[in-house]
Amino acid sequence: MKIEGYFDPDFKPPAPFVDAIIISEEAGIRHKVSFLIDTGASMTILLDKDVKDIGLDVGRLKKAEKQVGGIGGSVETYLVKDARVAFESDEGFYEQGLLLYVGLHDLTGADEKTIKRILVIPSLLGREILGKFDLYCFPGKAKLYLEC
Repeated sequence: MKIEGYFDPDFKPPAPFVDAIIISEEAGIRHKVSFLIDTGASMTILLDKDVKDIGLDVGRLKKAEKQVGGIGGSVETYLVKDARVAFESDEGFYEQGLLLYVGLHDLTGADEKTIKRILVIPSLLGREILGKFDLYCFPGKAKLYLEC
């Protein structure tokens, strides 16, 4: 089974992405998300831009015991316990359950430039999902896919 990804030219150099549908009855969502493939991320996390686009009400979610941190600092973190991620493959849809993390930056008092910078940070597809696939990444040939 092969899941096609792509390189987003809006990033310099172009960054590896894959599209998936996030589904959760608990959070009331079924929405397509473009995930940055991040082998450095231990878990999959929805970030500010996608949370806003989806209209996800984090008030319905349980707060995580600790915040997720990265290069940009830490973010308020929530959990979607019944999430599923669905990828379109050459054999139909492949669906996988996961504990989905939702991260929100505190934008209180942030200037417009900072807010714009935060709202372009993509959601991350982490190793708990990537580890189920072989990742083939050929930037020079503009080919990217997950296979199992």
